[in-house]
Amino acid sequence: MHLLISCLVFLGLSPAQGRDLRPKPSTAAQSQTAILAGYFWDMDAAFDKSGASQAFWFSKDFPPLRLTFSEGGDAFAENACNSLNWKFTVIGSEKISFRSTVATAMGCNEELTRRENAVRREIPQTHRYTLKATSATEPERLTFYLADGSRWEFKPTPTPETRYGGPGQQIELEIAMDTVPCEPGSTQQCLSARQVRWERNTSKVCLSDWEVLKSGVEGYRPTPGRHEIIWVKAYPLNRVSSKTSGSAYVFLGVHVSVIPSLKKLPDCSPPATR
Repeated sequence: MHLLISCLVFLGLSPAQGRDLRPKPSTAAQSQTAILAGYFWDMDAAFDKSGASQAFWFSKDFPPLRLTFSEGGDAFAENACNSLNWKFTVIGSEKISFRSTVATAMGCNEELTRRENAVRREIPQTHRYTLKATSATEPERLTFYLADGSRWEFKPTPTPETRYGGPGQQIELEIAMDTVPCEPGSTQQCLSARQVRWERNTSKVCLSDWEVLKSGVEGYRPTPGRHEIIWVKAYPLNRVSSKTSGSAYVFLGVHVSVIPSLKKLPDCSPPATR
């Protein structure tokens, strides 16, 4: 022990500085953080300190302010001109703190700029929250109580990870230019897609067989007459029900929007697991 203290002093540290003295998160805080991270939170009410509704938060032209959280301690705000990011800490079951604002740098119209300025100013002033739930894992409403006495309320929407029972795998899908019947003889049309993998350190393109996507790709709107490769998250449906096969796909973005004809190669290696 004396040798350890001597080493710390030599490095310019006190014995206390040599140990991690930060408080460990409580079980309640970990549980609340997990619930926050499992949902998107859309503002559906806002009140000033007198209880009057703050109508400027809501517009027919823009979606409501959305907050998202990660279990790793990141919080994000969307639909407020720039995307905003903080580090957050839940303390027990009612206290929350935000710090270190980071943002993109776009110019916006007056309405979204006002919204962004309010979020930048007020989120770090949030000192208390309540999480009303219908059960231990199903939240009903999140309320932030700000330092100036105002109150923001958010309603939850489950994230894909919550809906599909775990994380998804990011893959690329080639979307055929033309739709196909969802079932043989059906008049209902569906997307046709196949997985695309680019072999590392080679120019080889590996393609799966074409597949009819009866449930489509959540969040993706195909451009008529456009042949595209898109990024998606794939969620195995057998995690939700052992009687269900295949995957659910959630759109992430367009990789290539005008592509050459891709030829399927028989000697591609198996896809790497992620």
